[in-house]
Amino acid sequence: MNRKPPSLSRLFPWAAAGLALAFGLIGIRWGLPALWYPDEPETLEQIVIPMARHLDLNPHVFNKGSLYYYFLLAVLSPVLAAIKLFGVSAADYEGLVGRLALISRIATAFVGATGVALMHRVARRMAGEAAARLAALFLAVNVAYAAYGHFAYMEVPLVVMILVCLLFGLRYLEMRKTRDLALAAIFSGMAVSVKYNAALFAAVILFILLASMTTAALRAGKAGGVGNDRPENRFRRLLAAIPFRPALICAGLAAAGFLLTTPFAVLDYRTFLEYVARQSVIAKEGYKVFSGVSAWAGNFELLGVCFGPVLFPLFLAAWAGLLIRWMLRPSSVEALAVFPPLIYYLYIGTWRITAIRYVLPMVPFLILSAVMLIDRLVLSKPKLKRPVLAVAAAVLVFSAFGSFRNLLGFTADSRVRAERWMAERLPAGSRMEAYSYKMYLPRIPSGLVFERINPDFVADSPGLAGSDAAGPAVSDSGRAGNRSAFTREGLRNRNPDYILLSSFYDDRYLPSPSNRTGELHPGLAAYYRELTDGSAGYGVAAVFTGRGMQEFYVNPTITVLKRLE
Repeated sequence: MNRKPPSLSRLFPWAAAGLALAFGLIGIRWGLPALWYPDEPETLEQIVIPMARHLDLNPHVFNKGSLYYYFLLAVLSPVLAAIKLFGVSAADYEGLVGRLALISRIATAFVGATGVALMHRVARRMAGEAAARLAALFLAVNVAYAAYGHFAYMEVPLVVMILVCLLFGLRYLEMRKTRDLALAAIFSGMAVSVKYNAALFAAVILFILLASMTTAALRAGKAGGVGNDRPENRFRRLLAAIPFRPALICAGLAAAGFLLTTPFAVLDYRTFLEYVARQSVIAKEGYKVFSGVSAWAGNFELLGVCFGPVLFPLFLAAWAGLLIRWMLRPSSVEALAVFPPLIYYLYIGTWRITAIRYVLPMVPFLILSAVMLIDRLVLSKPKLKRPVLAVAAAVLVFSAFGSFRNLLGFTADSRVRAERWMAERLPAGSRMEAYSYKMYLPRIPSGLVFERINPDFVADSPGLAGSDAAGPAVSDSGRAGNRSAFTREGLRNRNPDYILLSSFYDDRYLPSPSNRTGELHPGLAAYYRELTDGSAGYGVAAVFTGRGMQEFYVNPTITVLKRLE
């Protein structure tokens, strides 16, 4: 019996997922065994490894939900059992963490590839097969999605869980089955269990689904001639159409989805509430190292980084076009693409911290808006099909090239070249100091006498506690009350031969029209100004930069300053 070969429509999602996986594995060993992405030490060393070591399912850290930690625990448990973690020596610890991080990164890359296949299914329900293929490819080669897929962290799994919630929401709108609405609610709670900022996406998606129930009930009542057009009767029909009971059931199912995957939010509720309160304060007030201003402009700029400065205006224009179309002819399907990112952007704009990881969940919605608008244009004006698809293909190629070029930065980080230069050029016994976290710096050659000094405000910032979970530097003088170290006199007393600066940390204090951090810490700003203008007696010995966007924690600008004789 001859079987038909799989159709292109069935093979395409997996081909797109394979492309995403290939992009996710380029430079996957970046930095190892050191953990250069600052949130990986918390994930692995502070949470997952202790959970495995002590056979304790309580993470004890609730900066985020627990689902991703349980996922990594399941992935790593055979490895942890095989290498007999309980007996590992301290000398093997860094290598062990590096191996676990590599496995965790690969697993996360596979999750990201699954998200691309999900994107195809979501877009197909929104706009058809051709648009679905475009959406899957756009997400697979998106520069931010590909870059964050390299980290053992929950940003990409968060996007995937939001897409799952969106998929079941679309199935409900299409078939009106209560089961799909219930699954959308459960998976929305699980998305929050990956990371708390999914709550706003989940709430908006569920609200749109429930609003569609109200609209359907009102239309049914109008078609049946129920009531008359007097205002009080219209209000009664509206009140009767609001799905209060389904809303309560959805809220309960969402809570159940969250608690099933973050159970210690109840079992260890005091610790959970302490962490949630702390995260709320950090979001509202910001870290003390940031500017302390609202994040409207910063988030807009970083969202542009997710697509690239050339392509971002096109995706933003597509989102705006779909919004205008919705205003002229409201549709629940189009509302699902337009309003979750809008409401989320308005919310995070009130924060005082910015980072690409906070705007990454908006990326699939902008992509969906673009392919939906393309689909509507082609359907309404068939003559536009060829030029529109030609532009889409050009955007796709340009995006893929930019993403691939950025990913090459994972293969030759500037820290590696700086380490090699220091080992070859700096005399053994030279004294060097730095002011950044260990993960932002190159590895220090063993022949150098190294000291790392942190400004004293770090000890007062709850958001930065534990930032050096990867382990201390050779010598760590970070402690409260050391502001005298950051003066010209303090530097003269220490008189190091070399000073090491990293753009991931030190740039926030360097003079810049757009950088207001110096206003909060004028003493530190003055100290860095003297370092860089030569008045402190130091000049630039070497600068190391590299391919790749620094916003993804790849290729910081490493500067080595040498004492002037």
